[in-house]
Amino acid sequence: MARVDDTSTASLRDQILHLELLRKAARELNSTLDLDSLLERIVSEVAQAFGCSRSAVLLIDPETNELVLVAVRGWTKHVHPKGFRFAIGRDGLVGRTASTGETSYVPDVRNEPAYIVSEESTRSELDIPLKVRGKIIGLFNAQHPDIDGFPEAQRSMLEALADNMATAIENARLFQTEKTAKEALERDSAAARQMQQTLLPKEPIRTGEFSASGTCVPIHAVGGDWFDYFPLNVRRIGFTLGDVSGKGMPAALLMAACRSSLRHQAKTQPSPAAVLTALNETLRSDFPQGNFVTMIYAVLDTARAVLTLAAAGHPSPLLVTNRTVEVLELPNGLPLGLRDWSFEEVTLPLDPESAVLLYSDGVLEAADARGEEFGIERLKDACRRTNITPQLLIDGACRFAFPAPMNDDATALLIQRSAPANLR
Repeated sequence: MARVDDTSTASLRDQILHLELLRKAARELNSTLDLDSLLERIVSEVAQAFGCSRSAVLLIDPETNELVLVAVRGWTKHVHPKGFRFAIGRDGLVGRTASTGETSYVPDVRNEPAYIVSEESTRSELDIPLKVRGKIIGLFNAQHPDIDGFPEAQRSMLEALADNMATAIENARLFQTEKTAKEALERDSAAARQMQQTLLPKEPIRTGEFSASGTCVPIHAVGGDWFDYFPLNVRRIGFTLGDVSGKGMPAALLMAACRSSLRHQAKTQPSPAAVLTALNETLRSDFPQGNFVTMIYAVLDTARAVLTLAAAGHPSPLLVTNRTVEVLELPNGLPLGLRDWSFEEVTLPLDPESAVLLYSDGVLEAADARGEEFGIERLKDACRRTNITPQLLIDGACRFAFPAPMNDDATALLIQRSAPANLR
């Protein structure tokens, strides 16, 4: 009786050791999502822990329906190096196992016609399918220099481990696919951002007492906000700031189209109101239904020191002087691209040491964690400080919202007239 109890105790002890070994191996397999590192762990630490002196992982290439040797350890001849391919159902024991989907164990490969020699000293071979949701994704291969080198208990443990191998490999492959796709998207986004930045003026514009500069900060890689300025002739300069509905790449594409159309209309139309009216007709024909653009277009006559402005559904500009900051009430028309509209314009003398700020609603709508927006009054307060710039104004809105993220693209354009040279 004591002998039976000893046997039962030893069997129970072995089962506990096996379970602990499986638990540690599963933890090891799940400790990385890097596929190459995972495969190396399978054929090295994990396989060796289960008594496999020679091991390999083969994965199915779905495009060719072949097994590809992706990891190998313990071979000396390298008859089948990493990357070698086996035809499923035709080449060797691995090909047969992948075809049947059942574990294959050959105690003495010298008696197996299907065996293909990869290591001359191999005597026994174990091939276990790796399955995910019932579908074979590959094989775990183990070879031993002894006849019947894999006892039944060891084979059972390796079969149990194969489920963890398959799951870990599939997770790593999915992660790798997602990582590759994300990296490609990031590269595309960076290229798109760089391309969009080329559409914005690179340097401030200066002529005589007048200067202008702008800043555009999209919340994604690209966005629908933009600003622009360009000479119309020796004395007139065109300025615009626009905001296409939507965000991201679709808005950026529409922004580029709108910018090009605006520049074309600015060369042929006599006034800002006429430019917006003509541009509205073009966008109604070309824009996808439901998309629209808010915009301000202005023309500065540097000889007369007069700024003429027209607006299409856009936030009103601010007039900044050395004494006040006030909202310029423009006859604001509908956003462009919705329906027929005839736009109006106003003419504003620009006194020395004054400025006009154009901005997108993303500046005003920057909201803190409580949902309170930056708003027009805070923007006016920021404009009362000396040496304001578009970048400083947007930075102020971002600081107000922090740590909450900006929820819309933010753009600002500042048109300034300095003091006459003889008064500086």
